[in-house]
Amino acid sequence: PPSKLAALRGGGLSLRRGSSGQLPLPAAAPSRRVPDDAAAIGGAAAVSGFLGYCSGKAARVLSKGVAVGIGSAFIALTLLSKAGYININYVKIERDLLEIFDMNKDGKLDKRDYRYASQRFVRLLADHQMSSSAGFAAGFAAGMSL
Repeated sequence: PPSKLAALRGGGLSLRRGSSGQLPLPAAAPSRRVPDDAAAIGGAAAVSGFLGYCSGKAARVLSKGVAVGIGSAFIALTLLSKAGYININYVKIERDLLEIFDMNKDGKLDKRDYRYASQRFVRLLADHQMSSSAGFAAGFAAGMSL
């Protein structure tokens, strides 16, 4: 019988049927058993990655809802102000909101504040009984961006 190497050398794979008329099955690959502790770590990373993804999606949906609520309130208050029902002190509102949302306390509201708040939020979630912070953080980032 010709060897497998000779069959492959001819430019393509040629399979010959055995005496029973069926194609031969490939030889089984050697069994590589994953150590139990590695499997547990991989499983924990997968679970925490999935939970991070779900948390990221929830945070993204929640932030969109909050943005819609704030925008709606702003429109309603502006309409009431233009109609003469209320007076709005915009300087005080800006100062108070900047004090709340300026996370790194540099006097400006910019991308660095968002990055700081996101990192702080991920750290908060990852520090509370998560077995794999890296998996959780990667899942959270994916959930926020997708």
